[in-house]
Amino acid sequence: RKSRLMRWFWIAVALVAVAGAAGIAFIASELAVATAARMLIARSEGRLLIDGANGSLLSLVRINHLEWRGPSSTLTADDIAVDWSPLALWSRGIVVKALGAQRITLAIKPSDTAVEVPVTLALPTTVTIGKIAVAEFQWAVGTTEGRISGVTFGNNGGPPDHRVLRGDR
Repeated sequence: RKSRLMRWFWIAVALVAVAGAAGIAFIASELAVATAARMLIARSEGRLLIDGANGSLLSLVRINHLEWRGPSSTLTADDIAVDWSPLALWSRGIVVKALGAQRITLAIKPSDTAVEVPVTLALPTTVTIGKIAVAEFQWAVGTTEGRISGVTFGNNGGPPDHRVLRGDR
Protein backbone atom coordinates (compact mmCIF):
# COMPACT_ATOMS: atom_id res chain seq x y z
CA ARG A 1 0.00 0.00 0.00
CA LYS A 2 2.83 2.41 0.87
CA SER A 3 4.64 1.81 -2.45
CA ARG A 4 1.40 2.41 -4.38
CA LEU A 5 0.88 5.70 -2.54
CA MET A 6 4.48 6.77 -3.32
CA ARG A 7 3.99 5.84 -6.98
CA TRP A 8 0.85 8.05 -7.19
CA PHE A 9 2.72 10.83 -5.42
CA TRP A 10 5.54 10.76 -7.98
CA ILE A 11 3.06 10.58 -10.86
CA ALA A 12 1.33 13.68 -9.47
CA VAL A 13 4.70 15.46 -9.11
CA ALA A 14 5.59 14.56 -12.70
CA LEU A 15 2.22 15.84 -13.99
CA VAL A 16 2.63 19.12 -12.13
CA ALA A 17 6.17 19.49 -13.53
CA VAL A 18 4.99 18.79 -17.09
CA ALA A 19 2.09 21.25 -16.71
CA GLY A 20 4.48 23.89 -15.32
CA ALA A 21 6.94 23.40 -18.16
CA ALA A 22 4.12 23.60 -20.71
CA GLY A 23 2.87 26.82 -19.10
CA ILE A 24 6.31 28.41 -19.20
CA ALA A 25 6.78 27.30 -22.82
CA PHE A 26 3.45 28.91 -23.72
CA ILE A 27 4.25 32.19 -21.93
CA ALA A 28 7.61 32.33 -23.73
CA SER A 29 5.94 31.83 -27.13
CA GLU A 30 4.75 34.36 -29.67
CA LEU A 31 1.28 32.82 -29.37
CA ALA A 32 1.11 34.15 -25.79
CA VAL A 33 2.09 37.65 -26.99
CA ALA A 34 -0.60 37.53 -29.70
CA THR A 35 -3.16 36.27 -27.16
CA ALA A 36 -2.28 39.06 -24.71
CA ALA A 37 -2.58 41.65 -27.51
CA ARG A 38 -6.02 40.30 -28.48
CA MET A 39 -7.14 40.44 -24.84
CA LEU A 40 -5.97 44.06 -24.47
CA ILE A 41 -7.75 45.05 -27.69
CA ALA A 42 -10.97 43.36 -26.56
CA ARG A 43 -10.87 45.04 -23.13
CA SER A 44 -10.29 48.48 -24.66
CA GLU A 45 -13.80 48.56 -26.20
CA GLY A 46 -12.37 49.25 -29.65
CA ARG A 47 -10.06 52.09 -28.60
CA LEU A 48 -6.81 50.13 -28.93
CA LEU A 49 -5.21 48.68 -32.06
CA ILE A 50 -2.05 46.55 -31.84
CA ASP A 51 -0.37 45.37 -35.04
CA GLY A 52 2.65 43.07 -35.31
CA ALA A 53 3.14 42.05 -31.67
CA ASN A 54 5.85 39.41 -31.23
CA GLY A 55 8.52 38.24 -28.84
CA SER A 56 8.12 36.67 -25.40
CA LEU A 57 6.06 37.66 -22.36
CA LEU A 58 9.08 36.57 -20.31
CA SER A 59 11.39 39.32 -21.57
CA LEU A 60 11.29 41.32 -24.81
CA VAL A 61 8.07 42.23 -26.62
CA ARG A 62 8.09 44.10 -29.94
CA ILE A 63 5.11 45.85 -31.53
CA ASN A 64 5.13 47.24 -35.07
CA HIS A 65 2.25 49.67 -34.56
CA LEU A 66 0.08 50.64 -31.59
CA GLU A 67 -2.83 53.07 -31.74
CA TRP A 68 -5.11 54.41 -28.99
CA ARG A 69 -8.20 56.44 -29.95
CA GLY A 70 -9.97 58.34 -27.20
CA PRO A 71 -12.95 60.67 -27.52
CA SER A 72 -10.79 63.72 -28.26
CA SER A 73 -7.28 62.37 -28.74
CA THR A 74 -5.27 59.83 -30.67
CA LEU A 75 -1.89 58.36 -29.74
CA THR A 76 0.11 56.20 -32.15
CA ALA A 77 3.48 54.56 -31.68
CA ASP A 78 5.64 52.71 -34.20
CA ASP A 79 8.46 50.17 -33.77
CA ILE A 80 8.04 49.64 -30.02
CA ALA A 81 10.29 47.44 -27.88
CA VAL A 82 9.50 46.60 -24.24
CA ASP A 83 12.11 44.79 -22.15
CA TRP A 84 10.48 43.93 -18.83
CA SER A 85 10.71 41.66 -15.81
CA PRO A 86 7.51 39.67 -15.26
CA LEU A 87 8.90 38.08 -12.08
CA ALA A 88 8.76 41.50 -10.41
CA LEU A 89 4.95 41.26 -10.54
CA TRP A 90 5.18 38.92 -7.54
CA SER A 91 6.61 41.57 -5.25
CA ARG A 92 7.30 45.03 -6.59
CA GLY A 93 4.65 45.90 -9.17
CA ILE A 94 5.52 46.44 -12.81
CA VAL A 95 9.21 46.72 -13.69
CA VAL A 96 10.19 47.64 -17.25
CA LYS A 97 13.93 47.66 -17.89
CA ALA A 98 13.63 49.61 -21.13
CA LEU A 99 10.83 50.96 -23.31
CA GLY A 100 11.60 52.35 -26.74
CA ALA A 101 9.72 53.62 -29.76
CA GLN A 102 10.90 54.91 -33.10
CA ARG A 103 8.00 57.37 -33.41
CA ILE A 104 5.15 58.51 -31.16
CA THR A 105 2.43 60.83 -32.39
CA LEU A 106 -0.14 62.53 -30.14
CA ALA A 107 -3.09 64.48 -31.57
CA ILE A 108 -5.56 66.27 -29.31
CA LYS A 109 -8.66 67.95 -30.74
CA PRO A 110 -9.44 71.42 -29.41
CA SER A 111 -12.48 71.70 -27.18
CA ASP A 112 -14.52 74.49 -25.63
CA THR A 113 -15.82 72.30 -22.83
CA ALA A 114 -14.02 72.11 -19.50
CA VAL A 115 -12.23 68.88 -18.73
CA GLU A 116 -12.88 67.47 -15.29
CA VAL A 117 -9.62 67.03 -13.40
CA PRO A 118 -9.17 63.57 -11.83
CA VAL A 119 -9.16 63.32 -8.06
CA THR A 120 -5.67 61.77 -8.15
CA LEU A 121 -2.99 60.91 -10.67
CA ALA A 122 -1.57 58.20 -8.39
CA LEU A 123 -0.98 54.85 -10.03
CA PRO A 124 -2.73 51.84 -8.43
CA THR A 125 0.55 49.90 -8.25
CA THR A 126 4.24 50.67 -8.43
CA VAL A 127 5.52 51.11 -11.99
CA THR A 128 9.24 51.48 -12.67
CA ILE A 129 10.61 52.10 -16.16
CA GLY A 130 14.40 52.23 -16.16
CA LYS A 131 14.86 53.88 -19.53
CA ILE A 132 12.35 55.32 -21.99
CA ALA A 133 13.75 56.27 -25.39
CA VAL A 134 11.77 57.83 -28.23
CA ALA A 135 13.53 58.70 -31.48
CA GLU A 136 10.81 61.13 -32.60
CA PHE A 137 7.82 62.54 -30.70
CA GLN A 138 5.28 64.58 -32.68
CA TRP A 139 2.28 66.32 -31.18
CA ALA A 140 -0.64 68.40 -32.34
CA VAL A 141 -3.01 70.20 -29.99
CA GLY A 142 -5.59 71.89 -32.17
CA THR A 143 -3.60 73.92 -34.68
CA THR A 144 -0.41 73.97 -32.58
CA GLU A 145 2.06 71.24 -33.39
CA GLY A 146 5.65 70.35 -32.70
CA ARG A 147 8.30 67.70 -32.74
CA ILE A 148 11.05 66.51 -30.41
CA SER A 149 13.86 64.16 -31.42
CA GLY A 150 15.96 61.91 -29.21
CA VAL A 151 13.96 61.89 -25.96
CA THR A 152 15.31 59.71 -23.13
CA PHE A 153 14.22 59.52 -19.49
CA GLY A 154 13.16 57.09 -16.76
CA ASN A 155 10.03 56.89 -14.66
CA ASN A 156 9.13 55.73 -11.14
CA GLY A 157 5.55 55.90 -10.00
CA GLY A 158 3.10 54.38 -7.59
CA PRO A 159 0.38 55.21 -5.10
CA PRO A 160 2.50 57.61 -2.97
CA ASP A 161 4.33 59.56 -5.69
CA HIS A 162 5.42 59.83 -9.32
CA ARG A 163 8.89 60.85 -10.59
CA VAL A 164 10.36 61.39 -14.03
CA LEU A 165 14.09 60.69 -14.01
CA ARG A 166 16.76 62.35 -16.13
CA GLY A 167 17.71 60.51 -19.31
CA ASP A 168 21.46 60.70 -18.69
CA ARG A 169 21.51 58.86 -15.37
